[in-house]
Amino acid sequence: MIDLTTLEGADSPGKVRQLCGKAKHLHGMLPDIPHVAAVCVLSDAGAGAKEELEGTGVKSPPSPPAFPAGNTP
Repeated sequence: MIDLTTLEGADSPGKVRQLCGKAKHLHGMLPDIPHVAAVCVLSDAGAGAKEELEGTGVKSPPSPPAFPAGNTP
């Protein structure tokens, strides 16, 4: 299994949706690679990723809120 990750502070909801779409369809397009197990995003984008991946079996684990650049108030 593999994971797909974007931890850029400027990630947009569209970029997260695109990454989730890739996770859902990557094995179908490239059957010789493992299934995607998880999409990892910053915590403020986690709800969008979880919603996009609902029912697919692909997980969206939470990242620590201050990872990687201490982006907390």
